[in-house]
Amino acid sequence: MPYKKAAVIALIALILLLAAWWQTGVWYRGRLVAETRAEVYKELTPYGDAFKSAIHRRIALLKGLAAFVKINPSRSYLNERFRDFVYQLYGGTPGLRYLTVAPAGVNAYVYPLKGNKEILGRDLMAHPDPRVRENLQQAIRTGGIVVTCPIELPDGETGLIASQPVTVDDGFWGIVTLAVNIRPLLAEAGIIGGIHELEVAVIGEQKQVVYAEDA
Repeated sequence: MPYKKAAVIALIALILLLAAWWQTGVWYRGRLVAETRAEVYKELTPYGDAFKSAIHRRIALLKGLAAFVKINPSRSYLNERFRDFVYQLYGGTPGLRYLTVAPAGVNAYVYPLKGNKEILGRDLMAHPDPRVRENLQQAIRTGGIVVTCPIELPDGETGLIASQPVTVDDGFWGIVTLAVNIRPLLAEAGIIGGIHELEVAVIGEQKQVVYAEDA
């Protein structure tokens, strides 16, 4: 009987030790995961900041186009000056796919036209992508800039589209839009070719994969 009692006590002690060991293991693994996440976050933060800065520099071009249109939104002025102004604005900005001006929401001015003819005359409020339509409605309501990403551009590449409403005399006049290929922005930020220790993916707000390194 004493032997059986000692065996039961030993078994109970073993179970308690195993439970304590398991809890310690879980805690230790959790701590390692937390520390690894913190290290990865610290390492990737500069790349994320550089990526946002690259996007903001392109958004500044959109704001410049909106300001240009507000100066004189007449068709005669835009017919005469749009191409020259946007040519200077466009410059050699990497990744910039096109800039458009859409009076009443219909693309009447597109630069460059080469490779983008299919969007000339497009009614943006009837855009085939419902995300673009919803974002444009939000932009018109708020007067702010909206970004749709990721989205397939006319060249088949993954990109983003940024749009800003233009108001004249406190009324809706139209929309200016900018489209950018994503890969040049990622390269500019150092995300492509600059991170060697990690496999990196960029995920959009709706959990869509914007970019993922090849396996």
